[in-house]
Amino acid sequence: MNKYLRTFFLLTVYTVLFASIAEAELNTGRAFNSDLDALISQSDQIKTSDSAQFKQNLIKLESYLDSASPQQQEFINYLQF
Repeated sequence: MNKYLRTFFLLTVYTVLFASIAEAELNTGRAFNSDLDALISQSDQIKTSDSAQFKQNLIKLESYLDSASPQQQEFINYLQF
């Protein structure tokens, strides 16, 4: 029975640690980087064909700049110029 209790305890600890890491990711905005990637991609595709939407996207992108990865920040800066 000790073996099963030990396994249950370890699984519980790992679950709590994983939940804590996931919560920290959500609080820093990293969990939404795929949405940010989609917005960056869309903005790149429409930068010359739909200037009004492109400008709106740039405003959104600027608000996500602090939570973006370094690569995303670089691409957002590229789109601004």
